[in-house]
Amino acid sequence: MSQRASSGNKTSPQSIPQFSKLHPVIPRRYVPEWKTDMKNRELIVKNCDMSGIIPKGPHDESLFLDKRERMNEVEPRQRVNAKRPDFPRSVALRPEFHTAQSKYQSSLMFRTDDMASEN
Repeated sequence: MSQRASSGNKTSPQSIPQFSKLHPVIPRRYVPEWKTDMKNRELIVKNCDMSGIIPKGPHDESLFLDKRERMNEVEPRQRVNAKRPDFPRSVALRPEFHTAQSKYQSSLMFRTDDMASEN
């Protein structure tokens, strides 16, 4: 979510940080290495400006803060869905008996296949 902040006559986009709920696995603070690389800083900032998709403001520094994940300025939902494999949920929940991962399904090998009775 972005909000417009006016400074004088000029209107500029301002990103307001939003974070997820508290989670014990998320680190206390994490700043990506490319944001702290001072040797190549000018080139990185120039590339960010050219792309227009990477926020580089003062509030967009950390991905995680106080065990919360940043929820604004994230990857667009269409791009995330394009990466996901497209198969029915029933196939994911009931995998084939003989797959490459069948050694990990030893506890599932005893089950009877009642998928035919459901159809």
